[in-house]
Amino acid sequence: MRASAGRFAPTLLLVAALAGCVAPAPVPEPATYLLRSAVQDRTSTTEPHFTLGRVRVAWYLEQLGIVLETDAGEIRPARYHRWAEPLDRGIRQLVADLAARELGQPVAKDPERAAADALRVDIVVDSFHGTADGAAVLDAEWTIFGPGSPSPRLLHRRFSSRASLAAAGYPALVAAEVRLLEELAVLLAADLATAAATGPSAEE
Repeated sequence: MRASAGRFAPTLLLVAALAGCVAPAPVPEPATYLLRSAVQDRTSTTEPHFTLGRVRVAWYLEQLGIVLETDAGEIRPARYHRWAEPLDRGIRQLVADLAARELGQPVAKDPERAAADALRVDIVVDSFHGTADGAAVLDAEWTIFGPGSPSPRLLHRRFSSRASLAAAGYPALVAAEVRLLEELAVLLAADLATAAATGPSAEE
């Protein structure tokens, strides 16, 4: 037994040395993305007459991984491509800035910072992800409420759109998702202007 152990000792030492030389593969650093606009958030001396209320996202979007739908119809959040903040917060920031640009006046991101007679809009996002065929999809709806308690419901709209990716990869997916939110903000701003001008109207 001792002779056998001595015979295999060099082999065992070689295996141990080789194992020590094999380093584990490095774990990639996650890439993080912010939903922000180039539009400057100008501070106004007057209280905004428009404000975002609730901004809710579907349950599957309540995590930081950017979501992609596979060929098999599975929804998978990315491990190394992530939102830098909760998605509902990023959507709130971006949509408020873009809608303010369209309206030509500020849109409060918090109802407490708006005028007492401000119109409030609640947004629900049902889907917001990339598809297996190279597109981004956004399905949402919003409701505009007038001032008062209880707040009268002035207008409701459903929104559904998709945008093709300009290239492969998550940066292109995020860029397409930003374009979809820009499209949503344009319609939302138009609805806010209509509700402010006409008051209660027929729902669409």
